[in-house]
Amino acid sequence: MDTLSNDNWQKRLFRKIGRFLNILPADFQAKEKKTSAAGEALRVSKDMLTALGMALIFIQFVIQAFKIPTGSMENSLLVGDFLLGLKYIYGSPVPFSYEKLPGLREPRKNDVVIFKYPGDPNYPNNDEQRYVRLVNTIVFGVLFWDKEVHAIVVHRPKDFIKRCVAVSGDTLQVTDKELFVNGISVPLAKKGLHGDPRTIPYEYDPRDFFGPYRLPVKGEVLHFEQMGLREFFWTRSLVYQENPKAKLDAVLKVYVGDSLYNVFAQKGALYVKYSSWDWHAMEYRLRGLAAEHPGASLRMERHLYLDGKEITEYKLKYNCFFMMGDNRDNSLDSRYWGYVSRKFVNAKAFIIYFSWDSFEPILTAIRFSRIGKLIF
Repeated sequence: MDTLSNDNWQKRLFRKIGRFLNILPADFQAKEKKTSAAGEALRVSKDMLTALGMALIFIQFVIQAFKIPTGSMENSLLVGDFLLGLKYIYGSPVPFSYEKLPGLREPRKNDVVIFKYPGDPNYPNNDEQRYVRLVNTIVFGVLFWDKEVHAIVVHRPKDFIKRCVAVSGDTLQVTDKELFVNGISVPLAKKGLHGDPRTIPYEYDPRDFFGPYRLPVKGEVLHFEQMGLREFFWTRSLVYQENPKAKLDAVLKVYVGDSLYNVFAQKGALYVKYSSWDWHAMEYRLRGLAAEHPGASLRMERHLYLDGKEITEYKLKYNCFFMMGDNRDNSLDSRYWGYVSRKFVNAKAFIIYFSWDSFEPILTAIRFSRIGKLIF
């Protein structure tokens, strides 16, 4: 054993000295060249796989790339800005699940947050019967099998970016476009704007007037029979966000006097499916219904079914947040579709790494002055 070890040691020493002096025999050099070529290919392959693995880990746990598609955050963020969000601040997602790792902190008021849109359906086109869920991939999103056309469908729910203006436990109100949180006026972000000089009455749009509303906190029990139409819709959204794998149905029934009224659908019942802000259209219709039947009592029943079982109350599992765009008059945000669950928060916006103005000529389209700007 010792002799074999000594022989191997001597051979290795001979090869090293031979390479240094370039005096190895020709056949030995050829064998060495073949071995080194194979080793180099193996090394390059390992380096490439390592780099790819590190990139995937980085994408999954550290950053999220995002492009600003609309003007809802102007002038803080512009259409065509490309930015990076930091996932680990609020908790990186666990692959192949809906869970998250512990984060450094919770979202705070004034944070610019990237989150999953709370109105998105769990299945493409909200058609659960048509699709079979295959897997939640790291890069591409959720893969589904389309049984009708026999194909794999990639479905990635939309991401939104807004500013967090209130957190669980806060009371929020908008009066004549002015935002109040816990009774204190909250000014617009430094570069935020009101682009519409009009003030719209609440009956037509909840943009400029609504509230006050208190954001529920984790562990709080929410009772549906005590809620108005808007709160019921917002709570339904929270239940959906906290139970993305569950089947959720909401049914509304309207009675005029003692009769079930055909106001929304046949037999007077409306099955609600992941609409963003149907509650406001329904409120408007109910006011018209009351005017059509003066003196008659108007009553609405609200029913929520979770995996086929009716629930009359719900205990909140996560805190929630109220998100608004800095362009207050041109932003589809929590004023319409309600609270964002902690479970749907993805990342904290961090830095603009590129910016492109598609309305400018190619040579001047890049906004160099915006590249590298930190997002506050």
